[in-house]
Amino acid sequence: MPAFNTQEVIELTNIGGTINLPVTDTFTQYTIDGTEIVLSGNLTISTTDIPSNGVSFNILWNGNGLNLNGHTISIFGLSLTTAQAAGKFTIDANYQGDSLVTQIKPSLDQTGIIDGSLITEGTITNSLLNASLNTNINTIQVSFESNEQSDNTISIPYNYTITSIFYICTKALAGTDNGIITISTEENGTLATLTLSQSLAINSSGTLALTVPSQPANTQISFSTSKTTPGGKVLLSLTIVRLP
Repeated sequence: MPAFNTQEVIELTNIGGTINLPVTDTFTQYTIDGTEIVLSGNLTISTTDIPSNGVSFNILWNGNGLNLNGHTISIFGLSLTTAQAAGKFTIDANYQGDSLVTQIKPSLDQTGIIDGSLITEGTITNSLLNASLNTNINTIQVSFESNEQSDNTISIPYNYTITSIFYICTKALAGTDNGIITISTEENGTLATLTLSQSLAINSSGTLALTVPSQPANTQISFSTSKTTPGGKVLLSLTIVRLP
């Protein structure tokens, strides 16, 4: 069943000033329209009355291109940004204890409507994301087989660092000598060496912790294999952290 609101529509003027909403009003909703207004003074929307617990104000804000023109709009103590003033959203102000707690409920199809201290258009950076969302696992198969030992070079298309390498032997290493994996980038040269014991059994595994300097996008990184007595394969899982 729909809810029926009693509504008052308030048409703003360019002069700004103060609009007081009485707590004794029987309206359940206010629509404030500022369509294409260019402010010539600051605007404050508040109440001079002392609310009681449970009193709330519900406001539908329709800025529709309102221009602050260097002035300010404050609604129950909450200052609107330029984008917010020109946009559309709902404001809830609820009296809790000894003050009105004011919240904006933005329409996310409005550009820049969320306060810049949180997220603004074009500034969703890696630092704002949960760390797990910046971390990828890439796998690469390397070989110590005859005629298969190579640089095993890959290119990563974003700024990055590598924090660790997990390895698992997928084909037992031949005896006589150890298998060597040299890790290097075109930016920094050799970064680390992973030594795998001769005759390393299949499914043997381990982790190598790394300190890789920040690498720019598209930097190549190599995992070069060498073993005098050929034989063996290893799967590498790289923990790659995406950087700004």
